[in-house]
Amino acid sequence: MGAHVSDILLLVIALSVAVLAAAVAVLALRLRDTLKRVDELTSSTQILVEETGRRLNDLVDSVERLSRLVEEQMERNVAPLLEGLAELAGQVNRSIAQTRGFFDAFQEVGDTVRLVSRITRGGLSHFAVQVASMAMGAKRSLEVVSEKLTGKGGKET
Repeated sequence: MGAHVSDILLLVIALSVAVLAAAVAVLALRLRDTLKRVDELTSSTQILVEETGRRLNDLVDSVERLSRLVEEQMERNVAPLLEGLAELAGQVNRSIAQTRGFFDAFQEVGDTVRLVSRITRGGLSHFAVQVASMAMGAKRSLEVVSEKLTGKGGKET
């Protein structure tokens, strides 16, 4: 009976080893298929990465070209516009200076009118001196207004 038990145990062990060997063989086949699929995915991923890199390089080149184009357009279009604005500002400043000159001339006319008014209120003493002074003041006021209107002698900026 001892021989039977040991034969049965050997048979059970042999069957267990055979089942384990079959399971290992199935796992090995599945592992081989999985590794093959991983290799395929790695190759596909590498191709996608290379294509993405080429497209990114193309995109960088396009952005650089666009940047140069924008810079050229800015130089070509914006710079003259800014120069025109600077010229306009200069014209405005000159007009303001002329306007100040007109106001100065009108102030001199007002001063002359005040002088005439004072002379008139002061009576007729020294009448000839006062008339001569008034005539000189009026003449100078008219000269200043004339100069301002014709642009001669005005403030230049």
